[in-house]
Amino acid sequence: MKRFLHENNLLHLIAFGPLIFIPSVVLLISFLVVSLQKENFERNLANLKKNLLNERRIAVRTKVHSAVDLITYQKSIIKQDLMSRVKTRVKDAHKIATAIYEKYKDSKSKAQIQDIIVTTLRSLEWNGGESFIWILDFEGVFHLAPEYLRHLEGGDAPSSTFKTLRDAT
Repeated sequence: MKRFLHENNLLHLIAFGPLIFIPSVVLLISFLVVSLQKENFERNLANLKKNLLNERRIAVRTKVHSAVDLITYQKSIIKQDLMSRVKTRVKDAHKIATAIYEKYKDSKSKAQIQDIIVTTLRSLEWNGGESFIWILDFEGVFHLAPEYLRHLEGGDAPSSTFKTLRDAT
């Protein structure tokens, strides 16, 4: 009887074993394949995110460098334009002063001519009074100063020359 049970168990194992073993192996292999695919997918996704971030970083860096280059270029153009305007204004003021001198050199004193020139050039202001003509002599004495420095014109006091002015600190 033992032998019969043993043979019967063996027959059941042979008959039903593949029904349990094959699906178990298929499930195990499927699980491994899915796990490997998932791991590979996550790795590829991480690489794609990293590559996209690097591409975005490069694109932003390129845009910033382009903006900086444009600003630098615009700044140089504006600087050249401002320098040209200042040169033109100084040349115009010099022409006016020279014309006044030539007109009155034989009929008026040096002081009177200087007064006429200062009075004439005082009216030359631009940008709401922020740009103007200054006249200083070689000693730094103001003969024509902006509104906020008019008290220094003439250089009566020793501290009233351009050389003695200090920045506000």
